Amino acid sequence: MEKTGYYTMDDFEWVDKIDTHIHVFANRKSFVEQAKKDNFRLLNIMVDLSNEKELIKEQYNYCFAQKRAHPEQFEVVSSFSLEDWDHPNFVENTLVWLDKSFDHGAIGVKVWKNVGMDFRDKDNHLIRVDDPKLDAIFNHLASK
Repeated sequence: MEKTGYYTMDDFEWVDKIDTHIHVFANRKSFVEQAKKDNFRLLNIMVDLSNEKELIKEQYNYCFAQKRAHPEQFEVVSSFSLEDWDHPNFVENTLVWLDKSFDHGAIGVKVWKNVGMDFRDKDNHLIRVDDPKLDAIFNHLASK
């Protein structure tokens, strides 16, 4: 093969590829199996799409089911819900959730754009990423 400074479609089969931003929220294995055939590894990003804690739990279940079924193809970046922001145990509960995510194989954490753009506390104050309440979470993650 002649060496060039770029890939062509003829190289598709043998080039290792990583899709660094997917959202697979299903138990079907067809997507991951196709990715394996096409020499892709996948990084699934969980997000806090709403103030519904159940939605993030569903994502968690789907993501880690895929991770268990396809450990060589599938990685997970976890997230956390802001639904309980005003609850006194928000930080503690979030740390437990994130530790569980890492125990199941998460390689990172996504802070979704609802922080700083959308989510508000009980007093209608916009929650920003530099809110002191998040410091304990970020410090905990930095220690991992």
